Amino acid sequence: QLPDGQFEFDPNNTNPLSISCDGGTIDSKIPGAVHSVVAGVATGVAQGLYNGLLDYHGAPHTLVPFPPNQPPPNPPPVAACPASFGEPPPPEPSLDNIAGLEGRATKVGKATNSATLRIRGRFTVEDPLALDQAALTVEALLREVGGANELVQGPAAPDLLLPLSLQPRKGSGPDKGHYTTPPGDKPIVHGRVAPVEGPDAESGLMEFSLDVKGATILSPSRCPAALTTSFRLVGAAGEPVWVHGTGIWRCDGAKLETP
Repeated sequence: QLPDGQFEFDPNNTNPLSISCDGGTIDSKIPGAVHSVVAGVATGVAQGLYNGLLDYHGAPHTLVPFPPNQPPPNPPPVAACPASFGEPPPPEPSLDNIAGLEGRATKVGKATNSATLRIRGRFTVEDPLALDQAALTVEALLREVGGANELVQGPAAPDLLLPLSLQPRKGSGPDKGHYTTPPGDKPIVHGRVAPVEGPDAESGLMEFSLDVKGATILSPSRCPAALTTSFRLVGAAGEPVWVHGTGIWRCDGAKLETP
């Protein structure tokens, strides 16, 4: 028998198994237990408390067993990133870096594939660039900010002309780049990039021009219009040089021009 308020220990006499408060018997195979008296007034409370702690299987909803009797749940599967194909589009530059942007467009709003456009300006490069080994990709010619988007269209508008990659042509050199569309392509687009003449050339200041012939140019949604020009030069090293600027263009009948 186990007197009231006494513990029952395991065979190693180290871990208590239960507590009896009613003088019950225990298995004779278990060695003698160490006795400890529990005050009679707390007998009922102590019995429920200790038996609940020692036998967690009896109260699965209120006590967490240790060690756990169930294996931990499998971790959630990790979603695989989708494979990307091709070269991601380069980010748009956040700041304008074209100085002295000026231009003129003719036959604007005429669906005749005979519109012309000329844009000129200056920009600065930080590192030397062999222009005859670079490709020039036009990203925007006359892109209306918050309006009709790109105004310069391909030969079968509304098919988009841009982006358009131009390769260096014969006659280009490390310090001058001439770029053009392949023979027979319409519209014809020419690009020119070269250092400025004079002492400013040492600072990396470059000048450029873009000429378009045989295009369709849409009318902007408002006049004057904020129109963006953007292109990039990618040299042999592969690091692009972004050229980007927004100017105010005025409407004059079927013409657009900067002040």
